[in-house]
Amino acid sequence: INNTNLTRQYFSTGDSSSNYKEANNTTTRNINHRVNLRLDYEIDSMNRIIFTPKFSYQSNSQTNVIDGQTFLSEGTLLSQTDSRYTANNSGYNGSGDLLYQHKFNKRFRTISFDVGTNINNKFGTAAQNAMNSFQTASDSTTLDQQANSSGTSYQITGNVTYTEPAGKTGIIQLTYEPSYTWNKSEKETFNNDTALHTYSLLDTILSNKYDNNYMTHRATVGYRVKAGRLNLTVGVAAQYALLTGTSVFPNAYNTDRTFYNVLPNLRLTYKFKDNSNLRVFYRASTTPPSIAQLQNVIDNSNPLLLNTGNPDLKQSYDHLILGRYGFTNAKTGQTFFAFAVVHYTQNYVGNSTLIASKDTVLTNDVVLHAGSQLTKPVNMNGNVTFNSFFNYGLPITKIKCNINFSAGLSYNRSPGYINSALNFSNTYGITGGLVLSSNISDKIDFTISYYPTYNIVKNTLQTGSNNNYFTHTANLKFNWLFWKGFVFNTNLQYTVYTGVGSAYDQNIFLWNAALGYKFLKDESLDVRLGVNDILNQNSGISRTVTDTYVEDSKTQVLQRYMMLTV
Repeated sequence: INNTNLTRQYFSTGDSSSNYKEANNTTTRNINHRVNLRLDYEIDSMNRIIFTPKFSYQSNSQTNVIDGQTFLSEGTLLSQTDSRYTANNSGYNGSGDLLYQHKFNKRFRTISFDVGTNINNKFGTAAQNAMNSFQTASDSTTLDQQANSSGTSYQITGNVTYTEPAGKTGIIQLTYEPSYTWNKSEKETFNNDTALHTYSLLDTILSNKYDNNYMTHRATVGYRVKAGRLNLTVGVAAQYALLTGTSVFPNAYNTDRTFYNVLPNLRLTYKFKDNSNLRVFYRASTTPPSIAQLQNVIDNSNPLLLNTGNPDLKQSYDHLILGRYGFTNAKTGQTFFAFAVVHYTQNYVGNSTLIASKDTVLTNDVVLHAGSQLTKPVNMNGNVTFNSFFNYGLPITKIKCNINFSAGLSYNRSPGYINSALNFSNTYGITGGLVLSSNISDKIDFTISYYPTYNIVKNTLQTGSNNNYFTHTANLKFNWLFWKGFVFNTNLQYTVYTGVGSAYDQNIFLWNAALGYKFLKDESLDVRLGVNDILNQNSGISRTVTDTYVEDSKTQVLQRYMMLTV
């Protein structure tokens, strides 16, 4: 059971923006069963087989009660909903991977064959009851619906890899990877026929039958060389991909996309003489849209925030580059490492959101009432993510402690369309850190840490939504074996949120403590009584920045409780 209160400010065009408030009560029950097996058979010194089947079954039931309101920034109420959505879903997933490896008599000459399969079936029923009111409508509208859904996915993949020595230290690697995925998704939504008291009126706007296929052929040539302190692997792949889709209901149409891509990759490791090392990694890859993103059917689980798919989506093309430098001085105990990663996506799948300021007629005569919105995925460029982290550590021998100083920079640029206007949401993060840790003896150890983070949010559409806010987190951990098998440990965390908003700026103390005793001669039996959140202050506060809005939420979390562990 989870209760959440949230507010969203959308980056609308013009002087005023659209705001959304929601009180959400969700009850979820989830049951999982998983079975995994690994069979590794070494036939002889030259041949090997590895088989890894997996199976899982999941059953999920959820009830979501929403009280939502949309209004202008000056406070004018545009729409509201009182909605109850109930869903029951179940499904299973089975997969198997069979790998055969063979070594030839010549060193580094190998060949391997890998075949993988996956099947995923899911089924579900849902019921939606809602009372909606809109500023432009004289009467409230009601929803009383039931829906049946099913989805099936099959996938088969292959991999043939051959390696051949080249020169004294080099290896050439040739790889061919075919892949085929077939997806089928069906959803039927029925409105209540009040005269017959049955759910027999098919709602074609909320129903859909869609098949999707994604096939790829990838051929890769790579070269790996190890010379002294240098270990380098470079490669390039040529990939052909075919994305097809067929809509059977309510409208028959076909989608056909063909992609030709060149996908380079590089991996470099260099070890310096002073025990430091440098690692650089680059990879280009593609990601196809999911069937949920392609399926052109409206999801009205929240009647004010509608979602739909887009059958015209293309696959995205991703670039990932990573660098890491590390240094360790064994004599002095000093350590240093720096890490940075950049992720850039072409044909990024972002959101296009239509926020209706007045009643708007969409395709298929669908009316989007004022104060509600429709979001669908679209391809766009300009998505960039950057993260970096730096850490320097050294021992303080006089007090038998280690101290670590850290810092980090992050940046995320997400594009999104709001009422056909392009917005770039830019989020910057600057963080620091100080950690003092100790193992004074085998009886006592402690850790003290402090991490401040400064966040900057800037948008190109509405600069009035720009915001800067701080988070501070200080932590103390203490463990003490104080007398003949008795052990005491405690953890105190202090978190400060400032600049988020008057309703969310908070100072929170989280204090946990436990007292235990170790039984038996080898102290292998541990009985411990602990209290979590002694001060009863735990609160789930978070801020989320997307390409179209800033969201602040406060979620109900488990507060003070006691636990006995054995």
